[in-house]
Amino acid sequence: MGYSRQHFYEIRHNFQVHGAEGLLDRLPGAKGPHPNRVAPPIENAILAHALKHPTHGAQRMADELMLRGLQVSSGGVRGVRIRNKLQTRHHRRLRLEETVRKCKIKLTEEQIQALERFDPEFRECHIEVHATGELVAVDTFFAGTLKGVGKV
Repeated sequence: MGYSRQHFYEIRHNFQVHGAEGLLDRLPGAKGPHPNRVAPPIENAILAHALKHPTHGAQRMADELMLRGLQVSSGGVRGVRIRNKLQTRHHRRLRLEETVRKCKIKLTEEQIQALERFDPEFRECHIEVHATGELVAVDTFFAGTLKGVGKV
């Protein structure tokens, strides 16, 4: 494997200045946290809001935090969610279930509804009835028309 003269001198210089660490390939980009990352208090507020309202989207969350006086964009909210593995509603609901299991917190009506919709047993029962007599027939559907029989 051959090296150009210039590349050899760069490698030698890196070894002389940094030792064996200088021979490792370094990835380009910011070292450590990105300079445009949101501040820790805002990140904590985003995580708390995601726990309280697991079904809110990034824009709605940014708008509600703006009303509380916290300046953050929807992209910033999305970045915090990705870093904390909360990018989908599914992940946020799992976090809510885990938090309820670990420490007994009182759930709001919105959180209860989000967890019920997330439950597979609730999903199989896909018809919601709010009053008696609201639902009359469930098992009827139009399959087609058969010759000599009519509508089925």
